[in-house]
Amino acid sequence: MFHLLCNNITKVSYLLIFLSITCGSLKAETRPSAKHVPQRVISIDYCADQYLLKLGTSSQILGVSPKSMASFSFMREKAKNFNKVRVTTEELLALRPDLIIRSFGGGVGVNRFLKHHKIPILQIGRLDSLEDITQTIVNISKVLGNDELGITLVHELNRRLLSITRTEEKKHRVVYSRRRRHNWRRYLSSRYHGQRKLT
Repeated sequence: MFHLLCNNITKVSYLLIFLSITCGSLKAETRPSAKHVPQRVISIDYCADQYLLKLGTSSQILGVSPKSMASFSFMREKAKNFNKVRVTTEELLALRPDLIIRSFGGGVGVNRFLKHHKIPILQIGRLDSLEDITQTIVNISKVLGNDELGITLVHELNRRLLSITRTEEKKHRVVYSRRRRHNWRRYLSSRYHGQRKLT
């Protein structure tokens, strides 16, 4: 049941779930100014790519990771339109991003390096629930200045999940009904054949 649910959610967005399985909730190592909407944003791993490609505008996206083009990337078609950024000190400094989104990309030392160069970071942590997923979507869209995109995506996700739940409930009712009908027919058949044997 859980596997079926994850498959259907993935069809909805990414994100989802790579988002539910590989990504997580939002933390800020160096939070962007509330008055500043980032315009040169880079995501440096596959998980962060899905968020940025889904919630960022084309004018904001400075680059995404090479893994954004992988076969398992839900947003790979959109990723074709953007630079692929390797996580090297030279490349990151040369591009001068005003925000980097990451989950695991760059290794353990990358946050310290980015903070040293005063590059804002949004760190995506571990997800423990569907509520964490939706809250992360809302938080990232807000940081990117695209609140409506996040709200719309959350509403769509909830709508699809409700539809999936109703479909599953309907299937169970149909199976139950068929089983009862089958058992009733077997009962009538046994009664009929029993009566014939007695006559």
